[in-house]
This record gives sequence, C-alpha cells and structure tokens, in this order.
Amino acid sequence: MSGKHAFGAAAAAAVITAIAALLATFIIVFGDDDAAMSYRSLDYEVTVQPDGDLEITQHVDLRLNEREDDDDNTVPWKQLYQQYRLNPDNLTAITGVSVTDASTGETYAQTDPRTPSGIGDDEWNTSYARHWYIADVTGGADDPQPYVPGDDIDEQRMVEIGWNIPVTVEADSMRFDVTMTFEGVTTAYDDVATFQWEPFGPSNQVPIGTVTGTVRLPDGGDRSLTRAWLHFSGTSETSRSNNVLQFTAYDVRAGQHLDLVAMVDVNATDGVVRTASERAADRIIDDESRQERQWHESQQAAAIRRVVIWAVLAVVGVALIIWGVIASIRSNREADYRGGVEYWRDPPEISPASAARLLSIVQPDAAGDLQTRQMSS
Repeated sequence: MSGKHAFGAAAAAAVITAIAALLATFIIVFGDDDAAMSYRSLDYEVTVQPDGDLEITQHVDLRLNEREDDDDNTVPWKQLYQQYRLNPDNLTAITGVSVTDASTGETYAQTDPRTPSGIGDDEWNTSYARHWYIADVTGGADDPQPYVPGDDIDEQRMVEIGWNIPVTVEADSMRFDVTMTFEGVTTAYDDVATFQWEPFGPSNQVPIGTVTGTVRLPDGGDRSLTRAWLHFSGTSETSRSNNVLQFTAYDVRAGQHLDLVAMVDVNATDGVVRTASERAADRIIDDESRQERQWHESQQAAAIRRVVIWAVLAVVGVALIIWGVIASIRSNREADYRGGVEYWRDPPEISPASAARLLSIVQPDAAGDLQTRQMSS
C-alpha cells in the first residue's frame, strides 16, 4: 500500500468524524435559533412589599421572525402574551397591570380580551392595536374570559396578560415595559417570611437570550435570616448586597424554568395575609441544601454523559480511520496481478514493405528513402 493512499483514507475518516461531531454540536447549541419568537433579553425589577406582595416590572426585548401557515401564507404578528398559573399556595391574584411601548413611550390602554383571528389588518390597527388585556384562560386560550382579581382564590386558574401590537410581519427588536403586582405570594411563619417566585415555568416555549433580575427585599429584622436560592438548570450567576438580590441566567431554552426562593426575618414584614404557626427557617435551609446537592449531582452526571459521548465519537473516529487504512490495503492488494509472468514474441501481422511505410511516417528522418527501405526489408 502506498503512503499516499493510506493518508487519504485516514484523512477521509477523520473528516467524516469531525463533520458528525460538528453537526451534533450545532444541533445542541443552535437548536432554538429557528423559533418564531424569542426574547433577546428579559430584565426584571422586583420590590417585595412589607405585606409580601411583589411589584414586578419587566423590560422586554423581543425578536419576531416571519412565520407562515400550512399554505405558505404569511401570518403577521398581532398579539403578544404571557400566562401565569394562580393557586392558593403562592399566587392568588395579579393586579396593577400596565404596558408601555419602550421605544415610543406610549402607554397602552386596557381593553377586553379578543383573539386576532377573523379581524382584518386595517381594523386591527385601528380598533385593537396598542391595548393590553388580562383574561382568565383556564378553559383554553381560544376562550378567554374576563379576569376578576379575588374571585375563586381557592382554585387553580390560568391567567393571561397580553398586549395587542400593530400588524407586524417581522421585527428584530420590539421593547416593552410590563408592570404587575403578584398578590398572595408570601407566607409568614413564626420566624421567617418566605416566597417562591417563578418568572417562567417549564411550559414556556420561548427561548430567551439573557434574563436578569434585581429583587429588593423588605429591610429590617435579623439580616442573618435573609437567604435566597435561584433554581435554574442552565448557566447563571447570583449575588446579594444587604437586602438586594441580583441574578443573571444565560441562554434559556424552551421548556426550561426559573424560580427564586427567598426568606427574610418575619419582623421585616407586616400584614402578610397567609400565615402559619411554625418555625420554618431550618426546614427551608435543609430542603434547599438538599436540592442544591441533587443539582450538583445531576450536573456531574451530565458532565459524565458529555465525556462519554465525545469518547464514543473519538472511538468511532479512530475505528473509521483504521477501517479506511485496511480498506485501502485490501483494495491495493486486489489490484495487483498475482499470476506468473509470461513473455512471447510473434512476427507482426504486417508485411515488411508496410512496416517500412509505417516507419517513414513515424520517423521521417530515418536513413534511406522509402523505396530503399522497402527493397531491403
């Protein structure tokens, strides 16, 4: 086998392996890039009131890609929305909603919930755009009902907050400021007051570039009881300075959830509606410590899986290289003639005169003229 053929076979196998690895990495890293809608960034400013309610302002920066229906017709964007699950344990009502176009400074007015289907573009822009709504969609998003805060607080419900935008085919950036108040979030125990706030849950299907949050807790009381834990399966950062918590989460994928658990000295709060006659600080710390250990264990397991995957790819690559070399050797062997070498010489089937004529054509400068060579042959 020649070194050239062996090198070519090995190089081809290595290229195939590299392409397979790059394709796998591309799918993992850029799997959400074709989402019709995504958040470029989502920034939260949260103030925890003395009664435990959360005043929340979102600074939303959206990217809208062009989308089509099954018949390849363009479907413009007319409505954006977020959904929240109410339950008696940690969120009983949403109030104080406002929506502002951060690019123009225009504050949207409230309107009744209305689905865009069946409404023409001109009518939509004239009568419905630049308004926000809040609706009870427990029975389904296609059947929005008026939402009344305080009704049925003992039952789980799904609430949708949406805002109608002018008809838009695509937009690289649309910025809005969305403000609301979460009520009934906090529980006051004998020693601490605690809440779990979930900005978005596993049902979220919109990828987010970067999420940041600044959470201001009630000041006062024993600061040694102030603790906070961020739950997010991706890459994140957290910090705390006195009663201010800050967090950043990167590259949020569809289906990932993020929530924050925080507790403060109960003496820093006043008028919390939900109360419980027990001490909870140690239990909460133990539970969060257990979850943290489980998270680290899951991260280690995920790291091991990644190493195994790359090891398998490396083994497959080596196997392909070996296979290529062996195949090249076999191909060269099969191409070689292995029989005995035979040699024979027969008189050519051509007359001497014709041979002389052929020589005069091939070698016109040969000694003697054609007739002389024909006579002598």
